[in-house]
Amino acid sequence: MIVDINKDFLTEYKDDLWKGFSGRELGTIIVAGGVAAGIVALISGLSGMKPSDAVYIALPAAFPILLLGFFRYQGYLSPIELMKEIVFTQRTRHLHFESQDNVLIGTRKYKIYLTEGKQKKRKSCRS
Repeated sequence: MIVDINKDFLTEYKDDLWKGFSGRELGTIIVAGGVAAGIVALISGLSGMKPSDAVYIALPAAFPILLLGFFRYQGYLSPIELMKEIVFTQRTRHLHFESQDNVLIGTRKYKIYLTEGKQKKRKSCRS
């Protein structure tokens, strides 16, 4: 039995702007190239170093910019979006809420309040 499964839209149908690069990737290439060219011009102008040697200093500076633009965690999250998700997960680990439930223990009714995963019993509310 053959079952046709739809392709994953995020990987199979990528937005191509120019030669297989998306707009974000193309912008990243332009920014990283500009940073590298600026560093090469600055180093060769100030120290008199040949531009072919200054490129070896400029490439490690441009690499993190390229990494931020091209790397995708699990295929769809950029490093910036990944850090936002991690921070959000850490901040919402313990949600605070109050329950509207009344619990009957023996002959008394208690309201149960949950705070940071711990239960606290409050005064009984007779009914």
